[in-house]
Amino acid sequence: MVDILNQVIMGENMIHGIIKPHRPSFHYHVILQAGEIVKYERRINDPAGWIWCTPARKNPCWVPEAWLEIHRRHAVLLKPYNSLELKVERGEEIEIEFEQSGWAWVTNSEKVSGWIPLECINFKKRL
Repeated sequence: MVDILNQVIMGENMIHGIIKPHRPSFHYHVILQAGEIVKYERRINDPAGWIWCTPARKNPCWVPEAWLEIHRRHAVLLKPYNSLELKVERGEEIEIEFEQSGWAWVTNSEKVSGWIPLECINFKKRL
């Protein structure tokens, strides 16, 4: 499924529309570096494929499980991560950089990038 989805949404000049508005879950965002160590907690309400993490001296946030090397008492980031969620409105246009566990990292027309749920996106190619 992911390979098919990536073939549909990825590519040069692929502009997609927003069909459902999204508001960020938090008023802050967290930037983590590859190799950074975080405490993690598996919670019942975690979105599928995401783990609640608490970095040292930073606010907690969800991190894609695929981006973590899980150890018994901590996890290590395998690549840089930014938890920024974008506010989007119906009718906006975005470009998708990549998809991860039901969310997409997108760039809007103002060249601001962040996460939005896949359910907000109309995947029809518009040239």
